Amino acid sequence: MLRHDLGPAFPLGKVTLRPSAIQSLSRTDIVEAILCHMRCPCLGDPDEEGQTYFPFLLEGLSLAGFYKVSSGREVLVYTEADRSHTTVIPADEV
Repeated sequence: MLRHDLGPAFPLGKVTLRPSAIQSLSRTDIVEAILCHMRCPCLGDPDEEGQTYFPFLLEGLSLAGFYKVSSGREVLVYTEADRSHTTVIPADEV
């Protein structure tokens, strides 16, 4: 459950999945990772991982985060600096 849900912290642009994400991740894994990424963990509890997001948001830089989803898998979600494109990649591919 997301506490302090303020909605999306930034636009995702076009969301694409690497072929390996389509093959190895469930739809739930993908949606959960994208939701966590776009809501920016740093806007929740100060103790949560993701504190490095804030300068990237303010300066308009690329954003990348690894998220452990409820299935136990880790997923990398990467958003381009211009916010035109977001890619979902299984962490074991990185």
